[in-house]
Amino acid sequence: MSDLRVGIVGMGWVAGAHIETFKNVDGANVTAVCSRRELDKKELEAQFGTPIKVY
Repeated sequence: MSDLRVGIVGMGWVAGAHIETFKNVDGANVTAVCSRRELDKKELEAQFGTPIKVY
């Protein structure tokens, strides 16, 4: 089975919980986030341990 690539729209308070949940799902990877706020890409990648595109 192929991997599931996930994008998160909105980086409000619940987004971190969604990302943590997907980290525990076999074959699922959060690969992108979209937010109105400026986000620090390196900080997100360090926090969640995976490369993430920020839009």
